[in-house]
Amino acid sequence: MSEQLLCQLTSGPDCLQISGEMTVHCAQALYQQWRPLLSDPGAPARVDMSEVTEIDTAGLQLLLLARRTARSQGRPFAIVASPVVRSVLELCRLAPPPGEPSGKTP
Repeated sequence: MSEQLLCQLTSGPDCLQISGEMTVHCAQALYQQWRPLLSDPGAPARVDMSEVTEIDTAGLQLLLLARRTARSQGRPFAIVASPVVRSVLELCRLAPPPGEPSGKTP
């Protein structure tokens, strides 16, 4: 299998953006990019996943790690989910409850 970038993490002043596949095939590379940002209390706690095309349990684990880390630092954590991500969050009962803005995770 040829080396190719399946996912990409970019950091802006108020948001992290993940695009492509959040799967086991890129989880390690994504974690290596994300790790310094997770430990930085000044890093954005909003994650734009509107361009994520596929997510599996490895991607979900990274997302839950980011949420847990942000909350342990007293920072809010919100995501903008693609339909694929939203369906996984709903399947795992992690989608926001009715009446809460759709960009936030519980």
